[in-house]
Amino acid sequence: MKINFKEMAGLDGPIQLETQLDMSQALGSRRDILRHTPVHAELTAEFAAGIFLIDGQLDGDIVFSCSRCLDEVSEHIHVPFHESFSQDEQFKDENEEDDVFYIPQNEFDLVPYLEAAYLMSVPFVALCKEDCRGLCPVCGTNRNETDCSCRMERIDPRLAELQKFFEK
Repeated sequence: MKINFKEMAGLDGPIQLETQLDMSQALGSRRDILRHTPVHAELTAEFAAGIFLIDGQLDGDIVFSCSRCLDEVSEHIHVPFHESFSQDEQFKDENEEDDVFYIPQNEFDLVPYLEAAYLMSVPFVALCKEDCRGLCPVCGTNRNETDCSCRMERIDPRLAELQKFFEK
């Protein structure tokens, strides 16, 4: 989605932008993501006082594999998007804490900014529920469904002889 500063400056009032983003490449490295829908972006763009303001929202659905028990977890990702862009040189210094991106070209691609905002909202670790008990490391039973009788304590082999002392 290319944005042209000169075209936008010539428009009266805000315009509506709508697009679908294919996040396959950006999300492809995540093995815990089983499938996802394209991200739908609904944006309003307005040019005011030399600053190009874009507001809106990004929405998409992702199906994860739970990080503990491997069950499927569906999540709707809703991301508010509010960014400002300008060609004004006063925003050139990146050390300032302005919330305006300096763009030296007359035209720029908005997609990388949308992708970054969406990726920042995707959970790093997906859980089916906060208190998910996960899989038993010994037998592989899903401990959310049934309890297993596996012995979970691990003894350091260097201290195994001390266990005999406590058995007496």
